[in-house]
Amino acid sequence: QYVDELAKLIAVNDILLVGPRRTGKTSLIKEYLLQEKEKQNICLYLNLEDCKGLYEFYVRVIREVLNLTDKMSLLQTQTGQFIKDSCNKLSEIFQGKIKFPSDSLGTNIESSIEISFPTFDTKTISELQQELNKILSNLKIALTIVLDEFPEIIFKFPEASKLEQTKQLLSGLRAVRQKLTVDQVKAHRVIIAGSI
Repeated sequence: QYVDELAKLIAVNDILLVGPRRTGKTSLIKEYLLQEKEKQNICLYLNLEDCKGLYEFYVRVIREVLNLTDKMSLLQTQTGQFIKDSCNKLSEIFQGKIKFPSDSLGTNIESSIEISFPTFDTKTISELQQELNKILSNLKIALTIVLDEFPEIIFKFPEASKLEQTKQLLSGLRAVRQKLTVDQVKAHRVIIAGSI
């Protein structure tokens, strides 16, 4: 019953799923993901419990979107070249602090990225947001992106930049919902879940 309700809601809008710990939020989401897989709908699930900050959040989302879309041939443009261009752009943003072994691109992008994050910098975060937007708008179909344990990332922001980083994170989430270039009617959907 709850899974069906979740499916109906996400068909028309984004979802915020909150509640006390151990009340079944993740179990509900995983049941929904199984149902969507059976329908051959594409979902991306990210557990942010161990995510250490805003840089890691964007790099993980970009990395896993590229990994998923490459494996399923969901990018509109030539997949291999688009991924290499995206990886080169990320490396440029982080001034060489991010490394992509070329022989592993197109096979397992998720495990191919090694990164040491710089200190918080607004400009870098904005560039990462733009790169994520470019990738997401280049997809053939709309994704449902699940961000589980979402509050955990905000709790880890340093007090000195907590407000600024939270605003940037929310700005990035709004941008994720942009419409696809291939179909201006469709947009990506987001499920945000976490304990309160």
